[in-house]
Amino acid sequence: YDRAALSAFLSAWLLGSGLFLMVSLVPVLFGIDTGATQAYTFGFFLFIYAGVALAIARYRLFELDRWWFGAWVVFLGGSALIVLDLLLIQLLRFDDSTALLVSLALAGWLYMPIRQWLMTRLQKQRRDVTPAALIAKVTDALSGRERDPVATWTHLLHDMFRPLAIERVPEANGSADTIQESGLSMLVARHGQLPALRMRYCGGGERLFRRSDLRVIGDLRRLFDEVLTYRGQIEDGIARERERVARDLHDDVGARLLTMSHRLPGEHADGAREALAMLRDVVHSMRAPACLLEELLGDWRAEAAERCDAAGTDLAWNAPESLPDVRVDGATALALSRVLREVLSNALRHSAPDRIELAIGLTDDGALAVACRHAYSGVPPETWTESLGLSNLRQRIGRLDGRVWWAADGASLVTRWQVPLRGGRAPASPVDGVAATGAGAETVALVATEPRDMQGT
Repeated sequence: YDRAALSAFLSAWLLGSGLFLMVSLVPVLFGIDTGATQAYTFGFFLFIYAGVALAIARYRLFELDRWWFGAWVVFLGGSALIVLDLLLIQLLRFDDSTALLVSLALAGWLYMPIRQWLMTRLQKQRRDVTPAALIAKVTDALSGRERDPVATWTHLLHDMFRPLAIERVPEANGSADTIQESGLSMLVARHGQLPALRMRYCGGGERLFRRSDLRVIGDLRRLFDEVLTYRGQIEDGIARERERVARDLHDDVGARLLTMSHRLPGEHADGAREALAMLRDVVHSMRAPACLLEELLGDWRAEAAERCDAAGTDLAWNAPESLPDVRVDGATALALSRVLREVLSNALRHSAPDRIELAIGLTDDGALAVACRHAYSGVPPETWTESLGLSNLRQRIGRLDGRVWWAADGASLVTRWQVPLRGGRAPASPVDGVAATGAGAETVALVATEPRDMQGT
């Protein structure tokens, strides 16, 4: 690219000056007088201007997109200063020294400040990015552990260069960062797990890509690797510490609870065994990798069916037959399982219903929506007082950025909660319903009114 630009520049000069010398001097060597036609030979210098213009258009010679505006401002400003000096001499009849003094005063007090103001507001060239700005952008982009590196890298490039389009290119074509199409596009090379990308029309189409952008890409990639490596080290440290805590809980606390379950009589032994089961759930969630939502719902259905069967209650399970590949981490899965377990416990303990209906689905913004309906003959939910069970349930869902509310529907009570699964928050108003697609399952109608602000919610 650089050789081609230099060749175009030199060819223009050699062509124009060579033709001029050939037509002007070669005939003289043979005794031919060219004085009458020498003036016309200066037209060959137009080849120089035409060649340089083509080199600028084709190879971005001199990178005029960076300083053309400033060059024109300087040229027009100098011309205005000369014109002002001539006007002062001709119109006001100043002598040369007075006109020069007034021109300098006007230039210093008016022209220079006005030119600086215009250049600041009209120049649309992107300023060079400082190292501090690069570091801030990269650290902000990778601040969240759940963010995908490829998506984050693409978003970072878009934020830095504001191209009109970013597209992936075949791996074989992305071995080095290059400026293409005379600056209309830039190829960002593949690096590790980051794919090769092509950005088009920098700055929203306001400017071309330039060589300094290649240096920015290199610095950006190095910072991205360092922050990504540091984030990986932090995650490894967290995982090792979680494993150590889980091992200590299992070996020490679990062993004591197991011993107590064998030594204590009656209800105390049942309490120890229940605490041991909860401890095992906690340990499992700390060690378990993320699971598919479909697998989690399968575990919920099996547990709910077992508990309802033990209590002599029918279970109506309504959930979609197919679900998207949404993965839920171990801690979130444990918290959601505890919420469902607590809701079922409240229904079986306080209402002893003949039938419990569960409807589960996903809202448009990726939130998990669950509704539990059962027979109820107690006081309206808005008159409930705060209890430890309700408080724990609300806090558990609140830690997941979700919301829970209760509503009476005739002789039934509907407990409904929504929890975002993809980084978004639950919607401001509840969904109208969760469609059940299971064969033979009865859809649980969800109350479509806004939950009231009451103590029990």
